[in-house]
Amino acid sequence: MKDALKHIDPHSMHDVETLRSVLLLVLQAMESMSKELSELKAQNGKLRDEINRLKGPSGVQAEG
Repeated sequence: MKDALKHIDPHSMHDVETLRSVLLLVLQAMESMSKELSELKAQNGKLRDEINRLKGPSGVQAEG
């Protein structure tokens, strides 16, 4: 789908049906990217929590 967006030529759109099909592609891409963003934000939060857990209590530095 993202590949199809790369080949959109606004200058070749001369009728309503073409505009509708392109708009549908764009909306589907936005929906897909929004879902992916939400999933990545959740994963990022979990990874931050894991990093903080591995660091241990604040104020205590690991010896190394």
